[in-house]
Amino acid sequence: MDEIVTNNTSFSKSKDATFLLRSQKLNAGIYFNPKQWKTVKADISPIAEYTFQDTTNQSYGVFVSEKAPIQTLKNLKDLIISNVQKRASFFRLISSEYRTLNGIKVLYLDYSANFQGMDFHYLANYYLTEEGYAGVFSYTFENLFLSSRINIEDLINGLVKTEKSKVTEVNNYTTPPPPITTKK
Repeated sequence: MDEIVTNNTSFSKSKDATFLLRSQKLNAGIYFNPKQWKTVKADISPIAEYTFQDTTNQSYGVFVSEKAPIQTLKNLKDLIISNVQKRASFFRLISSEYRTLNGIKVLYLDYSANFQGMDFHYLANYYLTEEGYAGVFSYTFENLFLSSRINIEDLINGLVKTEKSKVTEVNNYTTPPPPITTKK
């Protein structure tokens, strides 16, 4: 399935997606529903800025960004699929399309993959920024996908173009302890 169709429907974030996390690398961010999704610490990849778990513990999501010189969304699709196929024992691309999401052109991917004997179903949105690309993908076990699909779509549809986070470093200084004295 090499062809990428264009879906002329305009997509937007869920009205319940009220919390914005901004990328620290690129002009991108993600709105999500904090009552449905929680951020979790997971060091899964150097390009993953935020990881999510839904409150039912059935679905997971990852917001990624990378300062990479990707020329087109088609090139990005090829790169993503190639990387997934290298790690998966089975891969099936169900659909890929260009969409307008929150006013930006995105690449939407729907695919299934098997990793270490477990079947997963993924949905993703990616877009190109001036400096690289940003995206969000969400997944669950294949047998839970139909019951999780709406929550997964709500998460990936939170991808937005926004100014990057202005990170300020906070240094907390304390007075040093007194020198250790030795008894004579």
